[in-house]
Amino acid sequence: MNQELKKEIEKFKIWSKNYSEIPESERLGEWECLYDDWDILGDLFIEFIETITHVKWSEEDVKLVLYLVARDNECETFIDEISEKQPNSLELLANKSFEFGEKDAKWQIATRLDKLENKEVAKLLLEKFMNDDNEYVRRRASIKMGEL
Repeated sequence: MNQELKKEIEKFKIWSKNYSEIPESERLGEWECLYDDWDILGDLFIEFIETITHVKWSEEDVKLVLYLVARDNECETFIDEISEKQPNSLELLANKSFEFGEKDAKWQIATRLDKLENKEVAKLLLEKFMNDDNEYVRRRASIKMGEL
């Protein structure tokens, strides 16, 4: 991940901490879209997805991608970009989301697993999401499993 995107993510994290005393995980609505430089963050993220293949992502890159996907849970632009431009990265993101992902990243990943070439892998991952601690993740994974 380039330094410019990392710097912008850090700026967003600082803004987020100052935005509200309510922890991010408990906030409702589209609060993250009030960040003045959200479009800059989005453009840098899309550039990253378009230029660096997921096989070259570091562990830190994966954590930051999951962080951003979780923050973009209203518009789902980031996960759509990933699904379109690097669909096979969804397997990596799904597996890592079980390790350190947030619910808002998990359900978005689960709903895109049909983009994987290997549908059997998609089904196995969906089964794991269907056993997640979060009810919404389980529900969205169950719906996608029915579609597959």
